[in-house]
Amino acid sequence: MIKLDERLKAVAESVPYCGTVADIGTDHGLLPCFLLLEGRAERTVISDISQKSLEKAKRRANSLGFFGKAAFYCTEGFLGIGEKIDCAVVAGMGAMEMISILRGAPPEVGFFVLQPMKNAPRLRKFLAENGFFIESDRKIHCKGKFYDIICARRGQDSLTKEELLFGRTNLKERGKAFLAYLEREREKAFSILKRIGKADLRRRQLEEGLELIDGILNSD
Repeated sequence: MIKLDERLKAVAESVPYCGTVADIGTDHGLLPCFLLLEGRAERTVISDISQKSLEKAKRRANSLGFFGKAAFYCTEGFLGIGEKIDCAVVAGMGAMEMISILRGAPPEVGFFVLQPMKNAPRLRKFLAENGFFIESDRKIHCKGKFYDIICARRGQDSLTKEELLFGRTNLKERGKAFLAYLEREREKAFSILKRIGKADLRRRQLEEGLELIDGILNSD
């Protein structure tokens, strides 16, 4: 039995049922083992740049009897992985690191589940400009923090300024976690504005951000 926190559980639930799922930067292998247990994946590719982490993942997979259902690679991103991958998960790292990994993704990988720890707008921009279509983009809340889960496939996309900043699905669905995130960002901006002077270069940016947030919160 594998118990995932709400962040990883949300990532797992975003993975479509398919043949082979790759977990790039797996850490200790919790996610791919969970996907095998749940039947979301028939086979997994488990990779990490850390040999120590990969060995822990291998022990976990073997202890659950997944011999022949998991392939292990100590590598950076997709480098050297010679497997046919239906869906790739890249989670728990910064957007710039994820972008570097996505640049090296084999063209036959058709679906991606991405969970950046920071700079989600930068990741959205990269996806829209580099042959990816964002199918869903949701904010979740876990242990007092907010995270983005972005599902993308190969294709063409175009995002507005608001969609780049906040995610198209969030703007359409206005989920509880997303609205709570906006309220928190609103409070943070007001707090900073109270402390800085009128000549501070941050003021205009904060005011523009507040205007966007208020527009979303006050829309029907």
